[in-house]
Amino acid sequence: MTKTLRLANTMVDTLGSSSVILLCYGYKVAQRELESCYGVDLRELESCYAVSLREFESCYAVDLLELGSCYVVALRELGSCYAVDLRELESCYAVDLRELESCYGVHLRELESCYAVAQRELGSCYAVAQRELGSC
Repeated sequence: MTKTLRLANTMVDTLGSSSVILLCYGYKVAQRELESCYGVDLRELESCYAVSLREFESCYAVDLLELGSCYVVALRELGSCYAVDLRELESCYAVDLRELESCYGVHLRELESCYAVAQRELGSCYAVAQRELGSC
């Protein structure tokens, strides 16, 4: 856990606060806090990717309890891990991109260059169809 926090802090120092977001996942934060962060509840997240949180946890080797502590994760890292573009983020999470921009103090063009991945690449990234992310 400490190692993860050190890594996160290093990424923040390297990329600057404008290139990070807070992940407010898990069981340690109330669902209403998650909704205020992302404009989505856990059930919508599961529906969108057809994956349960337990499957997500094992799939990505991530401890959701630790994510509940709201680690700071670099957007560049998210881009390489999940290979999603902002338009998909907008439709999946019902988030207004303009609101996201003002909320996190980042420019959408910068976000898009960070991800630099087309939506069509999502399937090839995991060698599965987009809706089958849960199976990995």
